[in-house]
Amino acid sequence: KRVLLYSLYSLIHKFLNLVGECKYKTKHIIKVIMIIDTRSTIDCRLHIILEDYKPMKVLAHTKIAGIKSLPIVIDSLTGDNLDNFKLLVGKMIRTCVEESGLGLAAPQVGINKTFFISIDPTSLRKESTTSPFDSSTSNQQDQSFRSTVNYNTYLNPTWVAITEDGKETEKEGCLSVKTEQPLAISRYRSILASWHELDLHTNEIKEMRAIRLTGMRARLFMHECEHLSGGNIVETYKRQNNNNNRGDNKKKR
Repeated sequence: KRVLLYSLYSLIHKFLNLVGECKYKTKHIIKVIMIIDTRSTIDCRLHIILEDYKPMKVLAHTKIAGIKSLPIVIDSLTGDNLDNFKLLVGKMIRTCVEESGLGLAAPQVGINKTFFISIDPTSLRKESTTSPFDSSTSNQQDQSFRSTVNYNTYLNPTWVAITEDGKETEKEGCLSVKTEQPLAISRYRSILASWHELDLHTNEIKEMRAIRLTGMRARLFMHECEHLSGGNIVETYKRQNNNNNRGDNKKKR
C-alpha cells in the first residue's frame, strides 16, 4: 500500500513540476499521503514531516517580549484548517529537533496563537544524568536522545500552582535566548494544568482538565506558558533577582 502511495506522490510531483506549480502544494500532497497511510507508525509519519520541512526561524526573546498570544478556537480545527495546523506543528517539531530543544511555543516562530509543543519527558532515557534544561552540560549522547523523544502538542494551556508543594530553583535555557548562559529560575514544584491535546496520529483533540504535573514536566509546561503570555526566562530571572535583593535589604534594616 505504501509503495503505491509513494508512486502516486511521485507521479503527481512530476506533473506539478511540468505545469509549474510551487513546492508548497507538493508538501500538501505529502500530508495527504500521511493521513491516508494510517497503518504506518507514528515514528514513520513524523519522519516524513522532518525530512520534508525546513526548520523555522526562532525569534529572539526581545522581539516577542510583552506580546500575549491569542486563543485557538478548537472547533475550527477541522478539514483544511486541521491539515494546515498539523503542517505547522510538523515544522515546529523539526525546528525543535534541529535545535535540540525541549519545547517551542508558537510566538517563538512568529505565530501569535496559544499553543506549544514539548517533549514527552517519559520518553527520555533514564540512564542520562544530565539535566536536559542545562544546555551548557549537554553532550553527544544527550543530543542523540533529544532527537528521538516524542513531542506533544498543547493547545490553550493554563495552570494553577499547588502552593503547598513549594518551589524549587533549576537552571533553564531557551531557544529564543541564544547569548545567555542557562539561568537559575524558581518555579513551583507541582501544578494543576489544563489544555487541549492534539494527537498527530489520529487527529483526535482531547480536553485535559486539572492534570497534576510535577518536576520536569511541570517546569516545561510553565516555561512554555510563559512565552504565550509574553514572558521569557530573562525577564523572569531579573524579576526574581530584584525581589530577592529587596528582601535582603529589608532584612538588613
